[in-house]
Amino acid sequence: MLAGAVAVVLAVLWRSKASFNLKAAALAAATVLVVPYIFLYDLVILAVSMAFLLRACAEAGPTPGEMRVLAIASLLIIIFPLVKVPTGLAAALVVAFLIIRRAGLVPERLGSWPARAYASRSLRSHASAATHLAMLLIHPAVGKRRQER
Repeated sequence: MLAGAVAVVLAVLWRSKASFNLKAAALAAATVLVVPYIFLYDLVILAVSMAFLLRACAEAGPTPGEMRVLAIASLLIIIFPLVKVPTGLAAALVVAFLIIRRAGLVPERLGSWPARAYASRSLRSHASAATHLAMLLIHPAVGKRRQER
């Protein structure tokens, strides 16, 4: 069932006007998702997918929260041999979601990050949005005071 859904999404993405980097990233992530068992050496293919996704980020600029989610996927890959939970599948699903989100195949309300709401609501530039988010992460009260100004 998952393989069929992956094939449909891959076909839709491949026929779209998405960049080649996104198409290549989706193909590599789909390869990991359709195998019945994911072993540590299979996750090398996911690294290729992440590299193409990073290349797409370099061309168009990262979306808010995308680098953080890629870091989480990398952490899931690193802890794969240490835990008994299928973190490789979780990492592949996270990367696949980032790819289809960047390609525009996810509805806006599902693909939006909380950071986007802060950036569009009260802050004018991307630099001040990044500063505001950093302040919220460091200390929520400081970030809240900055937003009220």
